[in-house]
This record gives sequence, C-alpha cells and structure tokens, in this order.
Amino acid sequence: MKYSLKEIIDMAVSIEDNGVYFYTKCADKFDDTSKKEFFLMLADEEKEHKKVFSSMLNTIPEAEGNFADEYYMYLNAITRQQVFKDIDSIDSYLEKVKSIGDIFITAIHTEQDSIMWYRELLDMYKGDTKSIDVLNKLIAEEKKHIVRLYQVMNP
Repeated sequence: MKYSLKEIIDMAVSIEDNGVYFYTKCADKFDDTSKKEFFLMLADEEKEHKKVFSSMLNTIPEAEGNFADEYYMYLNAITRQQVFKDIDSIDSYLEKVKSIGDIFITAIHTEQDSIMWYRELLDMYKGDTKSIDVLNKLIAEEKKHIVRLYQVMNP
C-alpha cells in the first residue's frame, strides 16, 4: 500500500494540534500571569504552524508523493514515540505532573520531537524550495521555543 504526502502532512497537523492543546492546558496550571501568558503565546504559535501545514495540504497535487509502507510506518513510529500521542495522554500527564520544572522539561522534549519530525519532512520535499523554506522556518521557530522555554525556566 502507498501513502500520500497528504496523509503525512495530516500527521504534522495532528502534532501541532497536540501542541496547541498542551500549551493551553499548561497555561491553566499557572497562577503567575507571565507564565500563563508565555504558554498561551506558545499555543498561538503552534496554531500558526498548523495553518502552515494546512495550507501545504491545499497545494499538494493528488498524485504526488506516494510513500511505501516502510517509510510511512517509520514516520508513524516517530509520531507514536512523541511525548504526547493524543489529548488523553496530555490530560493524564498534566494530572500527575508534580512541578513547574517538569512541565518545562516536557515542553522542551515536545519541541525537540517536532524538530525531528519536520526534518523528516524536509527529505520528502527535496526539490521544492518553497516547501523547504517553510519547513526550515518552522524548525527555526521550534528551536526558538526551546530557547524561550530554557530562558523562562532559568531566568
């Protein structure tokens, strides 16, 4: 069976959806206004990333980018190994989290997971300079999130 680029990009949209949900729920955990606003800002940026992927979906020709089972299973495995697979895993984590520091470390790990995923997408878009530019910008944004998280965690 072959999988389309649309199906792969759908996974990326799902990752961003989880990021929006995670950061929004993190904001709810803080009484400190600056931390609450910080997490809401990250959620807004994840929403923008989702829009980017959604617009990429609109430009993909139907027949382009079929991938074999092995590659699709590899990408699916990366997605399943991410810190948060779905909303339930986010809720479960946030119910049990013990410290603010743990939230920040987990957020950093989720950003690192996203970077790894987007680097895989770069390989699929070889030759498409517009998409490669977009993906590189998203990777740079995720790196900025990591830096910001460290800065807020360790003022």
